[in-house]
Amino acid sequence: MAITNRELVAGTKLVGRYKGQQHTVLVVGDADPGFGYELNNGTIYKSLSAAGSVVMKGVSCNGWRFWSVEGDEAEKPTPKPKATALAGKLRQLRRVPNQKGVAEGSVKWFCSGCMASFLADTVNEPQACPNGHPRMATDELATMD
Repeated sequence: MAITNRELVAGTKLVGRYKGQQHTVLVVGDADPGFGYELNNGTIYKSLSAAGSVVMKGVSCNGWRFWSVEGDEAEKPTPKPKATALAGKLRQLRRVPNQKGVAEGSVKWFCSGCMASFLADTVNEPQACPNGHPRMATDELATMD
C-alpha cells in the first residue's frame, strides 16, 4: 500500500516488492541534512525514488508508491488455483459429431484417455472405452474448473 503519511521518523522500516522479491529500506537520521533511506545493501539514498530505482535496476519509480511501511503493505492477492494434474489427464468419452461411414446400429465414440475412437451399439451409451478408461459424468467435469 502506498505511503500516505510522508512524515516518517528514523527507524521506520519500509518494504517493497519487485519481481517476487521483498526489499527493505530503513529510514535513517532525524534532521533534513542527515535524513536518508538505507537500502538493505547498506547504501543510503536521499529519496525513496532513488532507492526504488536501484531495486528496479535503473527503472525510475515513484518511491511513495513503491515502498510501504512494514505491516501496512497490501495483502498479496491469492493466486487462482492452477488446474490439477487430473485435469491434464482428463479421460472423457464423447460421441464423435461426424458419423459418416459408420454402420447402421453403431455409433463412433472418442476416448481422450487413449486418444482413439471406437464403435459402440446405439442401444446403450458406453460407460468406458475398450481400454477401460471410464466416462466422466457432466457434473464431475463441472467441478474440475
